[in-house]
Amino acid sequence: MCAVEAPGRRCVSCLTPRAVQLHCRLTTARRLRMKSAVACCLAAVTAFALMPATAHAQGQLLRIQELQGKAELQRGGRSQAAAEGAVLQADDTLVLGARARAALKLGRHGLVELGPGSSVQIERLPFATYATDLRTVLRLQNGYLRVIWKQPPLDINWPLFVYVDTDSANLITGEYFFEKSAERRALCSAEGDLTLTGSGHADGTKVEADNCWIVARGSAGLRKAVDMDDWIAVRQARALGRLADAPKTAV
Repeated sequence: MCAVEAPGRRCVSCLTPRAVQLHCRLTTARRLRMKSAVACCLAAVTAFALMPATAHAQGQLLRIQELQGKAELQRGGRSQAAAEGAVLQADDTLVLGARARAALKLGRHGLVELGPGSSVQIERLPFATYATDLRTVLRLQNGYLRVIWKQPPLDINWPLFVYVDTDSANLITGEYFFEKSAERRALCSAEGDLTLTGSGHADGTKVEADNCWIVARGSAGLRKAVDMDDWIAVRQARALGRLADAPKTAV
């Protein structure tokens, strides 16, 4: 039997047994649909991981797989037009135009999507998958970032971090959304747990699936529960929209 009460969810304990049973079936079905969507994405990443290793030779771990609209690649103090197939390096910054979208492949284990007007800096990137230290750091400077990450086998330690202002998010296998603007920043999990460190996270902050950590300008961070169906619109729009609005009270 599924639970009929949960923090941040509608209480249905007052409904009739038949209504409760229907509510449980519908909630379970929605959860299964969402998990299926994430599973498909992770399966695609896994299938990509089975491709020959030659596709990820030295210095080619992060590549622009798809680009719609105009984007700029900043490297070594110079700027050039970005294009599909371009390989990104440590210290590069990718800046998208107001109507542009981009998808990046991270090794054989990750997919990174950027929305219109977004800017991401590659703070740290290993030179190859056989590097001793695989620690990878992406810094979202502005806009929207979605990350689907499939942890490599247990014998490979590949830490992945996303920095948003003073927040540092450590990613495990799952699907995550980040957004930054002048008014606020949001770090969200659709599937998998985020561990946040940095200023304001003395002992680390856990952000579970279907939750966001919202920090409005001049305010402390607050946890916000998200309805699983809302992620569909976020994926399509490549923007968190109202989900990035700070909650009125802590969850």
